[in-house]
Amino acid sequence: MLLAGVAVFAGAFIQGMSGFGFGMVTMALLPLFMDVADAVPLVAGVGITVSLNMAWRLRRQLELRRALPLIGGGLVGTPVGIAFLQGANPRLVKAVLGVVILGYSAWALLHRDRETPERPPSLPLGAAAGFLGGLLGGAFNTGGPPAILYVTAMGWRKHAATSTLQVFFLMSGCFTVTGHLLVGNFDAPVRALLLPTLAAAWLGIGLGSRIYHRIPPHRFQRVVLGMLAVLGANFLVRSVLAS
Repeated sequence: MLLAGVAVFAGAFIQGMSGFGFGMVTMALLPLFMDVADAVPLVAGVGITVSLNMAWRLRRQLELRRALPLIGGGLVGTPVGIAFLQGANPRLVKAVLGVVILGYSAWALLHRDRETPERPPSLPLGAAAGFLGGLLGGAFNTGGPPAILYVTAMGWRKHAATSTLQVFFLMSGCFTVTGHLLVGNFDAPVRALLLPTLAAAWLGIGLGSRIYHRIPPHRFQRVVLGMLAVLGANFLVRSVLAS
């Protein structure tokens, strides 16, 4: 329980600092000491409150039209991801999770300083990113990378991009939790961890939001992405060695 709380605190702290990263960080840490099948519904349940907190903080910057294509795609992709999780080999799940985390970390490190001209929302690109995000979110709670790639490609600035992501994460989380409830994934071990990890999440996001302006964001982002790359490589190597 303590380790789960620490992992959730770390993810929420980073989300408060940067506007994203809760699912990626917690799903990089939790499977080190608990089953992926238990970690996914736990992170989905806690993640709703984290995204709701962030969305409320950024509500004045929100333009819903930016998020609608992502939400529509996520509604379709989420049940596909949950179905994959139900029948997948655990080693395959960890291998795919490792590839997603490692691939996103490498991309973000290479593109963190590039400026892109701002574009209007794209229905096909947004829906495709939302579908992939929903699929990855339903299977591994790592639906952030496709959505982050999309808002980055659109060239949206900090508050517009972050508020759009929070609404997508919130709605995608609701879809994911509903799916896991319907298939019975919120079993007794997961339910026992919900309240303690919720407290850890709120503490983490509160502290992360408080020091948001005190730490240079580019320096912090490099450290976080480097840590994620190491954790993603760890999952990938361990899954290959176990096969």
